[in-house]
Order: sequence, then C-alpha cells, then structure tokens
Amino acid sequence: MTYKWLFALAALCASSGAHAQTRTVTGKVVEAGSNAPIGSAQIQVKGTTTGTLARDDGTFTIAAPTQAITLTVRRIGFPPQDVQVAATQNDVTIRWRATRSSSRKWS
Repeated sequence: MTYKWLFALAALCASSGAHAQTRTVTGKVVEAGSNAPIGSAQIQVKGTTTGTLARDDGTFTIAAPTQAITLTVRRIGFPPQDVQVAATQNDVTIRWRATRSSSRKWS
C-alpha cells in the first residue's frame, strides 16, 4: 500500500515540473553601426516579471519559457525595443540605435 502512495506522489511531482520548463537565453546588446557594447540595458521577458540587466560588456543571461518569446529592452537614451526570440534560439544579439538629442534651444 505504501508503494502505491509513493508512486502517486512521484507521478504528481513529475507532472507539475513539466509545466515550469525554462531555458537559458544568452545575448549581447550592442549599438547599431559601431557594435559598441551597451551596458545596464534592462531586458525583460514580455508579459512576465522575469528580467535582468546587461553587464558592462553588453552581455546578459535570462531564464525564459521554452516557447517563442519577446524580449523587451530598455535604457535611457534608446527607444524601447521588442525582440522576437524563437523557441529554438538560445543566443541573441540586439542591435540598438540611440535616439537623437533634441537641438531645441530654451529661452
């Protein structure tokens, strides 16, 4: 009788783990044109609270669901950008173009 309960408990634990599968997505945020790394960019899996910051060299690692996702990237001086990541893609390079500064003169 004890074995039946242990088997049922093991089956329950195995099935609940299947719903929480994740993968590791690594990448780099660089400026378009110069390929200079952009550190401190915020990277978030769209529709979730999962996020990370790019290191000084622009690299990042984030846990993501196994299906296709969208990464939202933000940083001061750059427009927010959404990047599609396929379910089979685990490495991404995000090329970003800075916004132009306003030349408006204040009086």
